[in-house]
Amino acid sequence: MVTFRDILTYYRPYWGISILSITAASLLEIIDLAVPYAIGQILNVLSDQPLVDILPPLLR
Repeated sequence: MVTFRDILTYYRPYWGISILSITAASLLEIIDLAVPYAIGQILNVLSDQPLVDILPPLLR
């Protein structure tokens, strides 16, 4: 019978690439959220509308 430790040992060579893959996917998700927000803020500035309340203290 196969134990859980045997399964972990079998997949040990793939741990590094899996951590890299998870990190890359997380970064892409953050970019996926940040880019539309940044574009919206740029459009607000170009159309003379106020920035979101969070940004002015950060820009001082």
